[in-house]
Amino acid sequence: MNRDPARLRLGRIKYLRPSRGAPRAPTHTQSPPLGISDRFAAGDCAVKPYRPSPILGQRADRRRELLYPLVRRAACEARLPVGLIDALIMQESRYNPSALSPKGAFGLGQLMPATARQLGVDRYDLMQNLTGTAMYLAQQLDEFGRVDFALAAYNAGPGRVRSVRRIPRIAETQNYVRQIMANWRSIEAGGAIPNQPSIVRAAGILSFLSAPQLVQSHSMSGRSTEFSEGT
Repeated sequence: MNRDPARLRLGRIKYLRPSRGAPRAPTHTQSPPLGISDRFAAGDCAVKPYRPSPILGQRADRRRELLYPLVRRAACEARLPVGLIDALIMQESRYNPSALSPKGAFGLGQLMPATARQLGVDRYDLMQNLTGTAMYLAQQLDEFGRVDFALAAYNAGPGRVRSVRRIPRIAETQNYVRQIMANWRSIEAGGAIPNQPSIVRAAGILSFLSAPQLVQSHSMSGRSTEFSEGT
């Protein structure tokens, strides 16, 4: 009988380390605070089927297909667009559940230890990592009121965005925001990769990106992710 190796691997990674004692109830079981994230219709969750994306390679998109129902669930619980969380995970880990960055960020959403503790989630648990990712982004969105600022806070830390009230002038962060917004638009368009002028026009219409603050960058630094397998 033929079995998909990727499916077998993903079936064994609910816990990537043993848990000690009774599991603590994570904060994601509580209702999220009301805020700008409630602008997004709950119906987005129910009607958002998986579609293959050329953004990822074939192997990474196979992981994405297997994990997509969990991503959709996490987005629904946090009242966020599924496509936004999908695009963020593409950028953070390329859907590698065991991705570990040089700075110690782990999992699909690349949660740092302190962030996971703050959220009350076990970042080594697949579903809790996803839920923590969505909850943390929702917190930033509720505080800053803009998707581009929320993404910048997710990448560079809310303190930096709070202090300057704009996207920090950090090339990695500016590229991070630009790429996720472009990928989100691609997902919403059915998977097509838009050209650069289309990205800029869409960003201007939605008022998500502050174009004068963004610089052209083709690579990320700092929070780069190491993968244990090819993409």
